[in-house]
Amino acid sequence: MSKEQEIKKATVTKKTVKRKTETKKVDAKEVDKKPTIRAKRVEIDQNALIPCRSTTHGNLIYISRRTGERIFWNDFGDVQDITMGELRNLYSTYPAFINEVLFVIDDEDAIEYLGLTKLYNSLFYIDDLDSFFDRDYDELEEILPKLPKGLKESVATKARELIKEGTLDSRSKIRLIEDKLKIDLTIFDEK
Repeated sequence: MSKEQEIKKATVTKKTVKRKTETKKVDAKEVDKKPTIRAKRVEIDQNALIPCRSTTHGNLIYISRRTGERIFWNDFGDVQDITMGELRNLYSTYPAFINEVLFVIDDEDAIEYLGLTKLYNSLFYIDDLDSFFDRDYDELEEILPKLPKGLKESVATKARELIKEGTLDSRSKIRLIEDKLKIDLTIFDEK
């Protein structure tokens, strides 16, 4: 290579590139905003036992696809301990168990870990089905439409049982339950 060619290679030409800039008006409120700090996610040992309470009137059975384990709840209010790992598996495989509230998780950290805080904050939990029907008409009218499907079915089953026993005899409450739950309870009223 000749000296001239080497000099030409060594000479670098610079190009000037013009960039378009855009001026944007920024509201004073936006400047003062502080970055949102995200809360740390709760960590739970996957072998930790989490208490889960049935909200189903009658038997409820969960069979794990991963392990084949069977979990039985015999009636409303029964509690079974499920490992956190199995609870995660249950939620991903059968979300209806949790979304339709066939049972409730009795552990705040587990609820947060699974991302169910919003669901549980909007829930009205029925601790005792017998005393649920002792509420006044207006309160029942407000609560019944907000119940998830699993609890609605439990309330309907219990209402049928109480009508048959004669302990739920308020015609207005029976009509309200029928209307809000879209069921027919009159076939159980033998009076």
